[in-house]
Amino acid sequence: MARSHGRILSAIWTDTEFTALPCGPQRLYLFLLSQSDLSHAGLLPLRARRWAAKVGGATADSIEADLDVLAGARFVVIDRDTEEVLIRTFVRNDGVYKQPRVMQRMREDAQQIESPALRGAFLAELDRLPLDELSDQPGGPRGDQPSVREIVAGVVATLREDFRGGPVEAPAGVSDTPADGYRGPSRVRAGALPHPPTPIPQPPAPVPPTAAQALVAEWIDHCPGGRPPGRVVGQVSREIGLMLTEGLPVDDVRRGLAEWHRKGLHPSALASVVHEVRTAPARGSTADERVASVQALKDAP
Repeated sequence: MARSHGRILSAIWTDTEFTALPCGPQRLYLFLLSQSDLSHAGLLPLRARRWAAKVGGATADSIEADLDVLAGARFVVIDRDTEEVLIRTFVRNDGVYKQPRVMQRMREDAQQIESPALRGAFLAELDRLPLDELSDQPGGPRGDQPSVREIVAGVVATLREDFRGGPVEAPAGVSDTPADGYRGPSRVRAGALPHPPTPIPQPPAPVPPTAAQALVAEWIDHCPGGRPPGRVVGQVSREIGLMLTEGLPVDDVRRGLAEWHRKGLHPSALASVVHEVRTAPARGSTADERVASVQALKDAP
């Protein structure tokens, strides 16, 4: 669905890196944020000629020049070979990471990034998502479903699997030390060494693995011959993450995973097996199901 509006944080006007920009690049940045074809990953096709037609007195060359200024200040990342533009901090500033269902759509959008440079910048931004701000309270009316933090962390982990093995370029140094709460980009001045990104504050206690990660780990531990190829692990991780995002109970997914593993089916059949197991007439207690499913993985060939 096309976007109907753009979200602009008022704190951007207290960001000295943004207010130092000339009027043209500032306006272009706001223009990009309000485009209907801007994806949930912050990706846009590079359309300088079309954009210029929407701005009085602008030309494709002037748009390209303003884009270069924004890129130099790290507000956007450009790849003219693949004709893509990435608004670097979009997932954070637009609040995409706070919405599990939107994050799932964002994962699909991020898979469409072709440029290795843009992929590298996007992966770096995943490390800056403040996941510790999200609720870790179990979801669902009975509290038996993953928390918002677990779901979002699962999507992030799945994205990393999606990008593994593909062409990725490490991004240039970026400083992220806002004093006013605006999580926008900062420039790296020419000739200066880039400052390492400020680490995201971590919770005082270790964060347990997400439900999706735990299920994948259980499955891998019982795979004959050791860890399966990364592509297979990624496919299984995606299927599990999708089911948990949809609200399926963890124990149901675990039982279905054990049955799927026993049958030796393709990862694309996992959801069907989980549905088959969930709708089977005989059901034991939750504790019995958990023990039986883990035992099934151990006994599987």
